[in-house]
Amino acid sequence: MVLPVPGDVETPMTHRRVHLLEKFQVQLATGAALAAVYFVAWRWVRPWDPEAPVVLLAGGRPGSALALAAVAIVLAVACTLVTLSSRPEGALLAALVGAGGVSLRSPSIRALLWRRNDALPAMYGELIIEVLALAAVLLAVALVVDLIRAAVGAVRPNWLWRDPRGKAEPLHPDARPYSLIIGLPRAVASTGAAAPSRPGSKNPPRHRLFARALACLMVCLAGSTVMLALLLQSADRGQVIFAVFASFLLGAVLAQQLFAAKHSLAVWITPFILAVATYVLAASSAVGGEQAWMRVPFYGQVLPIDWLTAGAGGAVLGYWISARIHEARHFERTSKP
Repeated sequence: MVLPVPGDVETPMTHRRVHLLEKFQVQLATGAALAAVYFVAWRWVRPWDPEAPVVLLAGGRPGSALALAAVAIVLAVACTLVTLSSRPEGALLAALVGAGGVSLRSPSIRALLWRRNDALPAMYGELIIEVLALAAVLLAVALVVDLIRAAVGAVRPNWLWRDPRGKAEPLHPDARPYSLIIGLPRAVASTGAAAPSRPGSKNPPRHRLFARALACLMVCLAGSTVMLALLLQSADRGQVIFAVFASFLLGAVLAQQLFAAKHSLAVWITPFILAVATYVLAASSAVGGEQAWMRVPFYGQVLPIDWLTAGAGGAVLGYWISARIHEARHFERTSKP
């Protein structure tokens, strides 16, 4: 199925078909990626100790960290090719949730806490470094998605997803396919300049788009923090993964509904901000003693890999859902006589 190109008239019926196709592509890519990591790729990053959690840099396993980065890149390539007629967040979502197979396989952090009982602040310092490294991996994954879509778009532009609202909606100022991070530095650098004016254009100045993205980030961060405090009531792996995933999903939906940001980076970077904050708090509140590891709060028992897969994956899913809601509302308004 070929998506409408700028200038085409998209009807509500066509829009529903496009939405169904996008949903099918993303679900197919996500399920396949998750199965591939859970049953196959897991063996390349698992620790030698079956009771040890998946902690890469902090666990002295740089080789496994490189293996995880390679797995994430391969997932990004495959998921992008499967979801070309989906918005870019579809490929990123499938790659992140697919990598979540590592989180599902990993034991809890308890064994690491027990082993590092006498040096918990130092351990959390290493976990912060690992979180920043995983954030760099996520940026690399997003860049791979953008580059593949740009390459395909140069040859077959009608294969790519395009905003069906076109120029009618100020959220996306033009109808060109947008990216996850390509063009973002230029947009930030030119926030003081007004967007190019055209007769009848509703495009807001770029500094307004930047302010909206910043507001979206802050609301997502605040909402996700509150939800995590409410949902994270146990150190069990299932509870941890669910709490992190659900918190950022709901936080992203709320933020994107209140302050719709053009670039989803505004929401999928928030898990790493909260991860650093919680690790700093856990390190500063750590107390000595033989049973210090038992007094670590629940928020200090989230693994770095969880912030990447469940946290960023939930945030991207929230953005993806919210963007589809915005489009559905737009077509409901425009289809009314």
